[in-house]
Parts: sequence; C-alpha cells; structure tokens
Amino acid sequence: YRCRKFWLEGPKKGQTESFIDRLPGFPDNIRSDGEGVFWIGLPTRWSLLGRMMIRFTYLRHVGILLSSLMPGGIDAALVKEGSVLGVDEKGKAVALYSHQGLTGITGGLR
Repeated sequence: YRCRKFWLEGPKKGQTESFIDRLPGFPDNIRSDGEGVFWIGLPTRWSLLGRMMIRFTYLRHVGILLSSLMPGGIDAALVKEGSVLGVDEKGKAVALYSHQGLTGITGGLR
C-alpha cells in the first residue's frame, strides 16, 4: 500500500508522485501535526493469507466465494491490529504505534 502526493501549486502543479510506499496496512486519513510530521491511520493490515490473495487471482476468487457463503469469511485475510504511522515531509517513517486487537484507527495527532 502507498500514499501519493498531489501538487496543488508550483512548477509541479497537477502532478502526482509517490510519498510513501510499502505501508504496513491500509492507509486512511493523513494529518499534519504542524511540526513536519504527517500521521497516517492504518485501521488494519493484511495477513500472509491476505497478501497471497492480492498476488494470486484464484485465491481472491476463493476468498470472495467464502465471503458470500459465510459472514466474516474474508476476515481471515486481515490482521486485527490498528496502527498510526508518523512520516516526515520526505515520506520517511519516523514513528509507528500499533495495538493488537484494536482496529479502526483512522488517524492520529501528536
């Protein structure tokens, strides 16, 4: 997973570029703390099974089938761990706070 930067003004106006790649979970909301750190909420992340489902199409189809047959079937592909990641203005990780069993973290402030 990754976050991209969209330029609103200046010589790169209208262009996008990578801000941070290979996030440990799904990004949801980015907030600046005003001191050069951006906090990215990561409500959950993929398990090994989930990463395999992304990579192999047939596993995705099996996962979709399981989800339709039993409620919460796709939950096996997710790890029950929420996190918030702090990154600097260049996209370098400077902090990571996680909690096993706590999901739904959509942002953070310092």
